Amino acid sequence: MAAWLYREGHITLRALRCYFAACEMAERRRYAKTREAKKHQRFTLEELSRLVGGRGSASAQRELAKDVRRLAEVGLVTIAPNAITFAKSTDTPAVGEGSAEAFSAFMEAFSCLSRPVPVPRRLLRALAAGFRRTDTFYVIGALLRSVFWKKQEGHITIDGRMKTSWVAQTFGISLRGAKEARAHLIEIGWLKPLASAHWLERKYGAHAAINIHWTPANDGGAEPSTDAPTDLSPETVDNPVEHTKGPELGSAPQTPESEGQSAPLWLDKKTPLKRDLNTRKLGATAPDPSGASNAKDSDQTHRGASNDRNSKRRAPTIRDVQVHDLKDPEALQELYRQAIAAGIACSSGAGELDFFALASRALTRGRRPGALFISNLKRGRSHFITTADEEAGRRMLSELRDGPVIRSSVYAKTPKRTLSEDQTFVELCIRSAKRHRKLQPYDLARHAKGWTRKQWDCAEASYQQAQAAQWCTDEEMYG
Repeated sequence: MAAWLYREGHITLRALRCYFAACEMAERRRYAKTREAKKHQRFTLEELSRLVGGRGSASAQRELAKDVRRLAEVGLVTIAPNAITFAKSTDTPAVGEGSAEAFSAFMEAFSCLSRPVPVPRRLLRALAAGFRRTDTFYVIGALLRSVFWKKQEGHITIDGRMKTSWVAQTFGISLRGAKEARAHLIEIGWLKPLASAHWLERKYGAHAAINIHWTPANDGGAEPSTDAPTDLSPETVDNPVEHTKGPELGSAPQTPESEGQSAPLWLDKKTPLKRDLNTRKLGATAPDPSGASNAKDSDQTHRGASNDRNSKRRAPTIRDVQVHDLKDPEALQELYRQAIAAGIACSSGAGELDFFALASRALTRGRRPGALFISNLKRGRSHFITTADEEAGRRMLSELRDGPVIRSSVYAKTPKRTLSEDQTFVELCIRSAKRHRKLQPYDLARHAKGWTRKQWDCAEASYQQAQAAQWCTDEEMYG
């Protein structure tokens, strides 16, 4: 439930760390030897701050107290001066209407929900001190899928299978972030990959074991002291400035995290292309009557074009088809005559239409339209032609025979849309989510501006109304 509350934006990452710190503080006191010691136990704000970390300033203490109050408001954990009370049931997240249904849908991704999951206190201290967001979610997923106590057999299971895509989809993070989290946990020694068959990894996920004896580098096995003078009374939580006297805290700052998803490798312009340009060799006996010119001629052509921009465009030749030749109907007509002479095109009405349709198809496919056009032409790939390609070729033939089409503006100009700032932001989030596919528009809005689900629903409804009004205007104008 703590992971779901953070994923939905109801608590901050620091509040989630405070939750893990509260678990560690409560667990440590379970081993008190006498009832008197349990009765006089004290939970202090400075003890919590030592586990969570921070600068130790008055503003940091106020923010920490604010997170403690927020954890009590959502019903996750209540930290009092003498007791820590956790949520008894997972059906009581106090975050508004519809939260129970949303949380139930989230819990459907997990199985065996009634089994206890033992978590080492060293791991609790590490989660409280500050893992990255993706690392925290991966640790929670691995614990719920791999570690549980078998009461009848009397031992703990520490290995299991889990797909990285399942972690990304369940906890709302990017696939790359989940993979980086797995690699980081393997690097620090908390996760140990196990050998398994490839088909098992594809179907059920990678097999890995969790090192329950893992200790963070900065932990050292030391127990934080529990005799700090400051307590978590309501007065302290409401006004913690008066209770912040003492030495400066020496905890390391929180590790910075990346909220966005980086581009894939094939979209990164800095990644070198691993392509061997010498894999296609031209024949050495006779020149090919069609296709693209060789590297030497191409270099000379580009060099001449760069030196003399005002020079005349050369005549189209079937040996070196350029992009501007495929766009010009007259140049295509000349190329068609040369293709008939070379024996790679059919001299008929259907052959001419296929020639122009293949030219239109090459313009919308790939990075080298000329080479693709010649390849399809020489191999007779007329069955690749779609209806759109044939219509485009027919339009070029009509323009060649009847002249260019003159289009007149008979309809009134469509009025420009007027969107508010929130509506424009919603549209930007929707477009970005469609482009990245794995993201949800609400997650982008939540990370960018801290919007709640209610704010997003209101802004999205307003945007949809503006879109519907624009559609109605277009229908009235164009019938």
